[in-house]
Amino acid sequence: MDTGIRRSSAADRRADAIILGSLLLFCFIFRLSTLMMVHTGIDERDYWFAAKALTQSLPYPELTHRTVRFSVILPVALAQLVLGVHPNVYYLLPILNSMAQVALAFAVGVRIKGRLTGFLAALGLILFPYLVRAGSQVRPEIFSMTYMLFAVWFLIIYLERKEKPVAPLLLISAFLFLAYEAKITNLFFLPGFVAVILAGKRRVADALILCGSLFSLYLAETGLYAIFTEYRFGQLEVIASHHLSQDVPLLTDLRFTDLFRRYSDEFLQDYWRWPFAFFAVAGIAAFIRRKEKAVMALAGISASFFFFLTFAVRSFDPLVPAEDFINRYFCAVLGPVFLVLASAAEDILRIASRRLGLRIRLTGARYVVASMLLAVAIPVLFSFKAKLPASVAEYALSPLEPTEHTLVLTDRYMKEARSAYETGGAILAADSNGGRNALGSCAAYFLDSKKFEGGRLPSIVTVIVGGKSFAVLGRIEALEGTDTALAAVRDPLRLQRIELASIADLTQDAFPKR
Repeated sequence: MDTGIRRSSAADRRADAIILGSLLLFCFIFRLSTLMMVHTGIDERDYWFAAKALTQSLPYPELTHRTVRFSVILPVALAQLVLGVHPNVYYLLPILNSMAQVALAFAVGVRIKGRLTGFLAALGLILFPYLVRAGSQVRPEIFSMTYMLFAVWFLIIYLERKEKPVAPLLLISAFLFLAYEAKITNLFFLPGFVAVILAGKRRVADALILCGSLFSLYLAETGLYAIFTEYRFGQLEVIASHHLSQDVPLLTDLRFTDLFRRYSDEFLQDYWRWPFAFFAVAGIAAFIRRKEKAVMALAGISASFFFFLTFAVRSFDPLVPAEDFINRYFCAVLGPVFLVLASAAEDILRIASRRLGLRIRLTGARYVVASMLLAVAIPVLFSFKAKLPASVAEYALSPLEPTEHTLVLTDRYMKEARSAYETGGAILAADSNGGRNALGSCAAYFLDSKKFEGGRLPSIVTVIVGGKSFAVLGRIEALEGTDTALAAVRDPLRLQRIELASIADLTQDAFPKR
């Protein structure tokens, strides 16, 4: 079975480039076909508005564990500088990160084994269910995955080099630092990288270069915090004073065995658990065979992340996990996990074809055709949205309904929100955490920040109507003498003009029925 093992000819490199181009096109079409409305959570809002503060010369928000994630915020700020602060710019970075991950996964897969490994790993990252959500939102996980795949790429280069290892080690360190800037728990990979370096080349000096350069970056960052802020101990002090001191863990006072509940169906869906289970088998098999150093390295750094994510705790008495049991916290490891799985799949297919006496030749053209068929099939399939399972239809955007596409709705909602707010009107929502988040999102994404008083987001106030309280963004007086008002709901964020006579039926997730 010829799966397209990497060769060095110019023709093969051109074929790889064409295959990658077809994968990127499919990724782009798939992400646009499943693009979700901006999430109304405070996390995404803080990243977007922190970037906006930098690009629009607004007061920077209070330093918290979110507003110091500069490897998330600065790329968003760059996009705003180039393209403006229209809310549709919000979706650019998640899509670009998704495409970068596809390119990196394919490149690493081709380098460590062959085209099939790269192709399958890239497809896994495109189609993995949670990445539909992550590929639409400005959150740490989508950036973490990109930075970690860059670190993996340079780790493979380091392992291949016979001499001059300093450059790839410094680049590994740089991308690990960027990953740390996105989310501090990405440092859980570091022991794995050190172990791979020591086991692969047995050079203590190389491990010291990696750790020393990473620590130097941390000291430089901490020095900047000490100079320009009140936090002398840098990001760690910010996290300790805001996140750890104020955050209430989902689970407390656990037994040791409860730490494994992170992997139970109570907290982790099957589409996460099955790939992780197969990865464990494939990783163990790679270490038993000891034939593929690169695959062992990927399994090793992933195992490091799993180990520390599982067993790191905030306190021993009571036992409180360092990270809550939330599925998205696994995203950073998906790149190496899918590469190990794809490598194992290629091995299985090769063994099966040999034993069955099959002669299968996967030429470059066949990979391109497969990608193009998928790129065409997704819009066609989504055209029959009404007949799709509810779990799929929820994320499908039909090409037959262009006015309902997320980009069109985002632009429409921005215009409606600005029209209501800037003409002295108001936007209503349920007086609940979800309702206030919907209004906060309207303010952060849709309103013109140049018209904010003091450059700060406008306050959300409470109004009593018919004995029931509602949250209001704008002038309460605007509700007097009118029969309708613009209302916002969340999950997904939507705006709609409603009759005030039916306002009692407005909830945080649904408009009154007409």
